[in-house]
Amino acid sequence: MLDGSWARPYGSPMNNPDEQKKYKPQDLKWLDGRTSIEIHWSDGHVSLYRAEYLRNICPCAECRGTHEKPPLFSEPKSPKKLVLHSTSSAAKARKRTQVMKAFPVGNYGIGFLWADGHKDGLYTFQMLRDMCPSNASEDEAV
Repeated sequence: MLDGSWARPYGSPMNNPDEQKKYKPQDLKWLDGRTSIEIHWSDGHVSLYRAEYLRNICPCAECRGTHEKPPLFSEPKSPKKLVLHSTSSAAKARKRTQVMKAFPVGNYGIGFLWADGHKDGLYTFQMLRDMCPSNASEDEAV
């Protein structure tokens, strides 16, 4: 069984059953006409990811702009600023963040087909849980 152990940082405590449970999704569902995805994790945590956020954290080499660093530790090629100059550029921007399809990747992740044709990002469940938007607000509260 692939558990994604190859993708974890060295020394990650995944031998602990509670830690393993943390990265196992129980339910995934689309909200708001596919503009957000909600994941219910085995340990009871619920994560909400907006499509814009998912595209912004896309881990593929094209979006990260590197083959030298691990994708999560590198910044995107350029800041993802949206400047609208025409109706065609507005349509192109909408396609960047519109999810057409989601598909499982083994038993350890999910992939997305975006309206602009991009489909290379492999979002492991560990990556999604570690980058849950609610984690930032929890860290700020501490």
